[in-house]
Amino acid sequence: MWLAWNETALHASITIVLRSVRLATDLMTRGALPATECWRMASEKQLAAAEAVAGVLLALPEADGVGIAAAVLKPYRRHTRANSRRLSRRRGKR
Repeated sequence: MWLAWNETALHASITIVLRSVRLATDLMTRGALPATECWRMASEKQLAAAEAVAGVLLALPEADGVGIAAAVLKPYRRHTRANSRRLSRRRGKR
């Protein structure tokens, strides 16, 4: 559990830094925030929260406190890891 929490915190901090740099760069060069990235940020958080609630509801009948905490952490960990990987890739020419 401790390792999963630390991995989530690491990927979340990487995501925050990379998104901040990307948003600041787009704001300075284009004069506007990228709407798709802003919408993606909000929708990913909502999706992870919904998945966490579903995980808790499925884990409640037979899990203890640690199992419930692990069920909550699992979707956030998956989303933050995917975000840090996506944002750390170099942008190719499209």
